[in-house]
Amino acid sequence: MLIMLFTLANLADYTTTVVGISSGFQEINGLVASLDPLSFLILKLLVILSLSLLLVAAFRLREYNAIAKGIYIGLIFGAIISTAFVSLAAVHNAILLAGFPENDILIKIVSKILV
Repeated sequence: MLIMLFTLANLADYTTTVVGISSGFQEINGLVASLDPLSFLILKLLVILSLSLLLVAAFRLREYNAIAKGIYIGLIFGAIISTAFVSLAAVHNAILLAGFPENDILIKIVSKILV
């Protein structure tokens, strides 16, 4: 379920980011701003695939090794936080695309996280 939510959040972020950039909006993430849409999609897919494989491997090993169990728990919490952050970015992008004004508080938070 977590992998599915993580994937959906990332695909929503990808879609809203690409549409936003093509509509004249600026990307605040320097890495993403430097990528073309295909490269950005490949990056998103690699992140999704990497996390998915790590979660599956750690899930399988967690019963045999205490370190693997700790890694699995850490990956779960990291994936939850990442899913929430990416979902927030996608929702913010969608709000901007719908014509609502920029949210300064959110931009300050995101800028501090990305820096």
